[in-house]
Amino acid sequence: MITKTTTAVILFGLIAVIGFGNAYAETPDRVTVDSFPFEITIEEGGELTLINLDQVGHGLYHQFGNEKFNETVPRGDGLVITLPEFMTEANNPDGYAMYDRLNDQYSMIFVKAPYVAPPVYIPPPQPVYVEPVYVEPVVEPTPVVVIAEPLEERVDFGATSNATLASYESISNVATFEGSVDAKALQKSLAEVTANFNSSVEKIAEQKAEIRLLNENALNLVVAVDTTSLDSTISELRANNTALANDITVITADRDEWKALAENWYGVAMAQLKVMVNLLGL
Repeated sequence: MITKTTTAVILFGLIAVIGFGNAYAETPDRVTVDSFPFEITIEEGGELTLINLDQVGHGLYHQFGNEKFNETVPRGDGLVITLPEFMTEANNPDGYAMYDRLNDQYSMIFVKAPYVAPPVYIPPPQPVYVEPVYVEPVVEPTPVVVIAEPLEERVDFGATSNATLASYESISNVATFEGSVDAKALQKSLAEVTANFNSSVEKIAEQKAEIRLLNENALNLVVAVDTTSLDSTISELRANNTALANDITVITADRDEWKALAENWYGVAMAQLKVMVNLLGL
């Protein structure tokens, strides 16, 4: 699908995707070009915006088998292009050379397959085994009942017999457990760190969606102003885009900090469990 503007200049769009500071940077699915010739990398099926600020027109031509890519951008005009289906990384991993027949020059478009991030694996909490302590049962002595012989003269109801007195031993053979086992507290702390990490990831996704929405709104605007006003507007949009990029950098740093903290807590929990097993015999 190709949309062509009819005004002199199209508003310079925000950069669609800003790379995050992680091990696997995503390929942008939207790229804006305002100088020729150019060399870009874009995701398969991505959206390419061409803004021609030069005094001459520019063309893009490439043939792949029976498929052709042929678009022209007049001077002072803009063009939004969705990459055709044949332009994939599998078909041509070395990129697609676009010939500008109007200026006898080449531009390069490198196409990458969409990146699928691996799922984040959070191991389940390790069970804590507490060895049962054997308590030897205490056998109560059987009381001795003494039947006193009746007395002929008188009966002393306050008298006692030594045979009714029994000695009882206190419970002194129960094993004493010494140590501090608080695995639940460790598991709770690990869960809190993991929740904060997931919250940082969700916040990054929200920022990315906000940038995508701003870019779509910018592409839908048609502005016909003098050169001085246009330059001022472009500078303001670039400053806003830089501010959003800085916000995402801060959020990315927070996410990495939470991730490192989660891994550290997990290591502490595992070390505690190892100590309980090896030293306390749990």
